[in-house]
Amino acid sequence: MSSIDSQNPKVFALVLAAGRSRRFGGDKRQAALPCGRTLLTASLENAGREFSNVGLVLRADDDAEALGIPAHVTIIRSEHADLGMGHSLASGIAAVMDSADEAVAILLADMPWITPQTLRELASLAT
Repeated sequence: MSSIDSQNPKVFALVLAAGRSRRFGGDKRQAALPCGRTLLTASLENAGREFSNVGLVLRADDDAEALGIPAHVTIIRSEHADLGMGHSLASGIAAVMDSADEAVAILLADMPWITPQTLRELASLAT
């Protein structure tokens, strides 16, 4: 069974990407990986392989087009992201509360090396 065939429509992947990357010294979401993809793109592509519904939490002032967000990703804006990750998470959860999904997988945009197998196992624990 391929990853596309095994997507779990009951779990919404919520990717948090509203931080300022202060310790990184620049916008780490746009940092290039050895494969040529950006950190954010790689993380979103991994999530999209395993989850049919993917949402991305961004700051209110982020330019989604400049970040190269894939069309299948739902953009969620966090008006209070500068107050911390908890506020970004709250914005994301509030945005998916009325969805048909039964669970939410919380993922971080700066973790592109989480394997498809790990994401699959995570989804299986929620169903």
